Amino acid sequence: MTILDLAAFFGQSSLLPEAQSRTRAVEDEESFFRFIMGDSLGLRHFPSDACREDVKGVDERYKPYLDGRYFLGGQF
Repeated sequence: MTILDLAAFFGQSSLLPEAQSRTRAVEDEESFFRFIMGDSLGLRHFPSDACREDVKGVDERYKPYLDGRYFLGGQF
């Protein structure tokens, strides 16, 4: 399984030594990935009709990795 420190990947300080770091596992067909992140809002399920293809207002360094964003509860 591949493990990726998201902060380090995006040029920030690594989160690896922090006690509050969280990991999330993602399955993509036959591959499994684990991401290390500083915090998480927990597991969320988003309805498909809440997906928007625009990524306005998102930091430029993240845009190449996004296909869209979810609008739920009046917020993106």
